[in-house]
Amino acid sequence: MFKKTIFITLLLIVLSTCLIAKGVDPLWLKAKEMVEKDWNLVPGKIKILVTTSGAQSATIEIHIKIVETEEGLEAEFIQGLMDGEEMTADNPIVAQMLAQDFTPTKTDIFFEDPKEMKLKKAKGTKDIEGIKCVMFKYAKTVTDPDGKEMEVVGTMYIDKATGEPVLDENTIFPLPDMVTAMANSTFYQVNRKGHLISHKVLNETNIEFAGQKMETSSKSTMLNHFRYTPPSEDDMFEE
Repeated sequence: MFKKTIFITLLLIVLSTCLIAKGVDPLWLKAKEMVEKDWNLVPGKIKILVTTSGAQSATIEIHIKIVETEEGLEAEFIQGLMDGEEMTADNPIVAQMLAQDFTPTKTDIFFEDPKEMKLKKAKGTKDIEGIKCVMFKYAKTVTDPDGKEMEVVGTMYIDKATGEPVLDENTIFPLPDMVTAMANSTFYQVNRKGHLISHKVLNETNIEFAGQKMETSSKSTMLNHFRYTPPSEDDMFEE
């Protein structure tokens, strides 16, 4: 059960990206330019904090490092704690996190054909962490690792003055088995070097199984971003 919850959290981290559509709104196009410029930035360090309550309670904190090797990107375990006890790299939860593919790709909604998604600019603005933002409602059909289709539905908040993506709030339909509620938030910022990065991901998931309920909350903080360009298919077949 707990391992399934961790998987759902990691899946949402992958799914929770900014989004763009071609020729929709001038502010949207500014956001598109920023995303296209920095699409291949990768966090050099990720801090993950997961807490559960209800049927099962636990507090897990894991720090991992993303490094570039000759084969590509590789995740390395730095340290971890579960309810105050040290975790090792061979812990199943740690192993699952290290096995994730952190290679950046142009497969998120920013690079999709706008005909493949629903997008609507909402009326008014909303302050997000002191920034006045324009809201864009969206819906996009994606395929999960098992080949099942699901819809990502959410709101993207874009800085009205600069066009910078600020926050993406979303959920998915249908919800995975045993999941009764899910909410995901990805926060973006421009770092000191002037690059757009996703720096914080929050997730709230409620699970019910055999009459027992469990609430899971996770926070992932991304630091020390660096630029990584995956090899092209042409490079892969060079002799």
